[in-house]
Amino acid sequence: ADFRGAHNATFAMLSAKDVAFNVKVLGEDFNWAKRIVHGTKMAAAYWVVRTSTGRLIKVEYDCASTTGAVVHESGHHDAYIRPNDPPLVIDDVEIFMAEAKKVVVSVEGKWMLSASISPFPFGNLAANKNKKLL
Repeated sequence: ADFRGAHNATFAMLSAKDVAFNVKVLGEDFNWAKRIVHGTKMAAAYWVVRTSTGRLIKVEYDCASTTGAVVHESGHHDAYIRPNDPPLVIDDVEIFMAEAKKVVVSVEGKWMLSASISPFPFGNLAANKNKKLL
């Protein structure tokens, strides 16, 4: 999908009963063939989910992350979701890495939302080396 955001802004992509999904957008220059495009990229994904017992879970996944996703819950230590780890299950919510760079947040019987880190898929790959987006 093509989405033009504002630098360092967070946008609500989904807001429904007991679940919200937001993305952070950053300004970025992309090299395309022989020109530079001044655009934006989705740089982080955020979920807020209320579980079946009323617990409020927050999940954060940043394209600059080298450790996977982070799960926050008030009164608890942060949990890290890494590739090859078993899923974290909290009531009816399951959080896991489906692939090395893809986090999935699943609410049993209702939602399955994911975000993947990808290299820039644009024309001049050498000039876009090491740039990542969601």
